[in-house]
Amino acid sequence: MQSYQQDNITGSGDVPDIVTGSLDFDPAALIDSVLAHVDQTIPVNASGTYGSKEQPVVLHAQQGVQTSGSMSGYGILLVDGQLRVSGQLNWNGLVIQRGRPGVGPTTSVSNNVSITGGMLVYNEGPFGVSLQVSNNLTLRLSRASIANLRKKLSF
Repeated sequence: MQSYQQDNITGSGDVPDIVTGSLDFDPAALIDSVLAHVDQTIPVNASGTYGSKEQPVVLHAQQGVQTSGSMSGYGILLVDGQLRVSGQLNWNGLVIQRGRPGVGPTTSVSNNVSITGGMLVYNEGPFGVSLQVSNNLTLRLSRASIANLRKKLSF
């Protein structure tokens, strides 16, 4: 996100936390902790429902996600590389997207994506981050949802 776009965010409820540059925590350490709790590795064209409010899961999409179907779930979705949604994605929890060697994180939404919880886009390398939305992307900050995940998944 370009610095001039940070104030081009609208919504209701809490003010969104939008940070570029330095963070007050180490995203790599958070990702390492998440990787230690992975329940399932999912394919690029994943679809279906994963986890529940009572039983959140940690999913790892090692080759990114490029889904034209419907995907929903509760927990943490760790995406390496590209997140391309031309179907529907409804996620309750945390979506972490990180760049892979040679591939910066790219998010492309051409249909409906709804995330209630939070989203972290992280890249260590020299590649930029790209977000392209041609339909609806809804991000709802839910500190309670994130706190519930931390308690249930012990990190």
